[in-house]
This record gives sequence, C-alpha cells and structure tokens, in this order.
Amino acid sequence: MGCSGFQVVGGPSQLELTQTSMVMKQTQVSMYLTETAMSLPAQQPSPNAPLANTPVPAVPVEPTDLPRPLITEPPPAPEEKIGFEDWKKSANILLYEDMVAVPKALRYVKATLDRMGMPYTDVGNAQGWLKERLLFGGEGGAPWDLVIIALENRCPQISGEFFTLMREWMNKGTSVIIESWYLEKIQEGYIRPIVQECGVYLKNYGGGGTMMDLVLWPLVEHPVLTSPNNYLKFTKGDFFWYGDIGDMMDLTGKGDAVLLIGRKETDTTHNGALAVCLGGQLTLQTFSSHNYPREIMEGAWENYIENALLIRYNGRTSK
Repeated sequence: MGCSGFQVVGGPSQLELTQTSMVMKQTQVSMYLTETAMSLPAQQPSPNAPLANTPVPAVPVEPTDLPRPLITEPPPAPEEKIGFEDWKKSANILLYEDMVAVPKALRYVKATLDRMGMPYTDVGNAQGWLKERLLFGGEGGAPWDLVIIALENRCPQISGEFFTLMREWMNKGTSVIIESWYLEKIQEGYIRPIVQECGVYLKNYGGGGTMMDLVLWPLVEHPVLTSPNNYLKFTKGDFFWYGDIGDMMDLTGKGDAVLLIGRKETDTTHNGALAVCLGGQLTLQTFSSHNYPREIMEGAWENYIENALLIRYNGRTSK
C-alpha cells in the first residue's frame, strides 16, 4: 500500500488538537500583556490623592439655622470711687470776692480756702472774668463743683444775668454759696427763680445801729453749724460796715429752706440771716462777714465750704 493510506493507530484526536491550540494562544496573549506592562513607566501617586486605608477628615459645616452672637463693645470700666477727703483736694472751685477792692480788709473767704489747702480759681472782683468763667467753666471747660459769690463791698454790685448763669450751674449739680447784704433789692430780678425755688422771702434789716443788731442766734441743729467747727458764736460783733448791715429771710413754705441762724433765737421761720436749701446745694448768708471777728467768720466759711462740697460729692457719686 502507498504511504498516503498509512494510519497511526492510537494518535491524538481532532478535539485534543483543537484544545491544545487554544491553550497555546492564551499563553501567548498573557506573555504579550506582561511584556507591555513592564515596558511602561511607573506611575507616581498624586500628592492630593488620599493614601490607601487613610480616612479623609470631614469638613465641618456651620449650621445656618442657629443665631449668631452679637458683637458688642466691652463695657467701660467702672469709675473708681475715691473718698471725699481725697476728692475735695482736686475740687473745681470758682471764687468771686469783692473785698479785694478794700485794701485794708483781709479777704476772709480766700484766707479760709488757703488755710484749708483747697484749689480754686480766683477772679477777685473782676466781673468780666466772673462772667467768662460762668460761661465756659474751669480749665478745659471742666464743670464747677462749687461757686462762691461773696458780695460784701458796698459798690459795685453783682446782679442780672450773673444769677441766671449761676442757676444754670446749679441745674448741673454745682453747689453755690452766696453772701450778700442787698438781696432784697434784687429779689424780683434775675435771682427770683433761685430764691423762689429755695423758699425764702428777703426783707431789709433796719436796726438801730447798736451792737445788739449784730447778735445772731443758732436756730436748729445742722452740719453747717457743727462741722467741722462746732457752734460758732455770733454774739460779738464788730462794726466794719454802718448803715445797711444786711437782710433777713422769712420762709415761704414753698421750698426746703432751713434757717440756721437768726435775729431771734426762738424763731425758726422768720428773720433768718443764714439759710440752706435745695438739698443743701445752696447756702445764703445775708449779713456782712467783716462785721464779725475773723476767727468766727473763717470758721463759718470753712463749714459752708466743707458742707457744700460734700453735697456736690454725694450728688456725683450717687449717680
């Protein structure tokens, strides 16, 4: 037989040959993919990409339904309260004393302030300076704590708008002391609102020109009569001024005025010569200081000043 008809017994079947061919093709594809991957450059991870297995922190989100706190300025620090004795050392005091025009007379009010060691602005008897200070206040416009108007000289005289300016300061809490022997002559003028609110009516004291006309008696118990000098005696006079030696005050019952000393020791509502009113803010003296010994009057003025400043201090610190 020819070779074309030769058949090998027991050789691979057609199915086995097909499966073998498929395995060889898969092996070739795997080898090609491996070689391609090895030929590519290695890729570096992005710097912003999270690392494997690293939790990404959550970004907090502010709630929009909650009220936001108001942004306010911090409250001012409370003003440090100092005691009266320390405060009065820097009190703002204005002094008008017309006895500067009488060379032979000692200025009792100025001497008292100096002895007390008090600071003050002294305008003497210059009415222009007084008006300026009443209009514009103290240094830098600082408010006055006490205004003292000592009107003893028989000429010239303060009147008119000066009392209106004084009242404006009183409305701001300033204490005022007025010494005058002629208030009855001007009480229907610019000073009228002050004396009406105070609750006094003024009348002239004629007198008989004797030493008994100068005797004054304490009428009530009051700090102005006792602190810091206790019950000064006005039973010894000295005729420095003759003629009109002053006024007297009667209570009207429409204010809080209290008569402290007067012409008759048992009369607390008429013929007074020293009064306080408006809660102690105003002190009125209707006799002339130089008709009494210096030691008595300087002691009295110290009492006036001390108590007037205390009223001012208490009014400031209670607010």
